[in-house]
Order: sequence, then C-alpha cells, then structure tokens
Amino acid sequence: MGSARRIFCLVAGLWACGAATPQPKTDDVGTAGKPTRVADAALSSTPVATVEPVTEAPPPPPAPAAADDPWQAYHVMPSDDVLRTMRAAQGRVQACIKAGFQRDPSAAGEVKIQFVVTQKGAVLVWKDDESSMGDEETVTCIGDLIKTLKFPAQKAIGNSVGHYSVRTS
Repeated sequence: MGSARRIFCLVAGLWACGAATPQPKTDDVGTAGKPTRVADAALSSTPVATVEPVTEAPPPPPAPAAADDPWQAYHVMPSDDVLRTMRAAQGRVQACIKAGFQRDPSAAGEVKIQFVVTQKGAVLVWKDDESSMGDEETVTCIGDLIKTLKFPAQKAIGNSVGHYSVRTS
C-alpha cells in the first residue's frame, strides 16, 4: 500500500472516529533519514497528491507500418516489361476503349494507370494516374484488366511500380 493511501486511510479513520489519535507508526523514512510518524505527515501542511481514476478513451491503435503500404515500392518496373505484357492484352484494352466511346462518343484523352507488382509479377493494386479521359468507366476497365495480368518476374527485391498509358483519340 502506498504512503499516500496510508495517510488518507489514517486521516479518514481519525475523522470517522471523532479525531481519536491512534498510536503513531514509524515505518516511513523522512528526508533526514529519521523515521517519520504517519500522524505527523497527515497533519503537515505539505499537500498530499491524490490519484484520480483515468476516464480518457484509450489511444487509437498504431498506424500500419509503412512496409505494409504497397505504394512504398522503391523500384520502377522496366518499361519493356510493361509493354511486352500490355501488347498481349491490347485487344482487351481496345475493347474497354470502344465501350467507353459507345457510352460517350466525345470521351477522348489519355488513360494513365499506375500499378504495383510483386517480385513474382502479380499486380497488387492499381490507381488512376491523372488520366485525361472523360469516361471513368474506361479508366476502371483498363485498371481492372491490368490487375488480372501477370508481368515478368522482377529482378529488384520487393515490389515495383509500373506505369501504363494509352491515348484514346
């Protein structure tokens, strides 16, 4: 039991008993190395610290480590790897563009996709990289297509970032 609590209990006991003085204890040591009587400490003019219960909400959980963020890739995928893989998927890219022009014949511009590839070539995530194409569904179609592709294994350790763009006019 802490000394502050002992003092509180002693004072509360004195007050409840009509201020009867109990036998002084000498188990605490004062600043001069001499035993201090608890009764003297309770009656001193030195304020006694009280402990109040904590009612604050617990702190939020820590943010995920930066290593968990796939966009923290430090390597750029060679453009030859991107072009080789996208050339094989060119028919499906054109299908996305054709569907976009059917929805909106005036939708023209450039679709720019940025994506993260594992060392083994699997696409983790993709995002629109400020495309100027007016039809968002075309951008989503091409991005979702890229997500399904398998790129060549990367020489760099860890994830790599790839960039793909196609003009739709």
